[in-house]
Amino acid sequence: MQSNVSFVTRIWAIIYDTLLVFSLIFAIGLIVQAVFGDLGDVFFYVVTLPTSYIYFSQSWTKGRQTLGMKALKFQIVQQNGENITHKQALTRLFCAAITLIFIGHLYMFFNDGNLSLQDKISKTLFVKN
Repeated sequence: MQSNVSFVTRIWAIIYDTLLVFSLIFAIGLIVQAVFGDLGDVFFYVVTLPTSYIYFSQSWTKGRQTLGMKALKFQIVQQNGENITHKQALTRLFCAAITLIFIGHLYMFFNDGNLSLQDKISKTLFVKN
């Protein structure tokens, strides 16, 4: 199967969702700091990583799209067209972190299916609604 979502559209969705996730992390961080005091270096592991994972995995597995993807009218599916699993969501996020998100998307220009490196490894793809 082939993705029909462009590189630019994907990058806009990443920017949109990054702003949303940072806002969510900031709000949760304020609550955690108010309740538990200053967590210092532990903050990153206690709040940032789980919040990011929950936002993306729940959005992808339940509704097939994050808010950024919804605004730009595309969704994520398995290569057979079904909803993605939590394992695929974790694989996508892990690959995106390792490839620094944008570098993984540059892979799109070097394959026929218009798939990013994250798509290829997690066996997912983006399709327009």
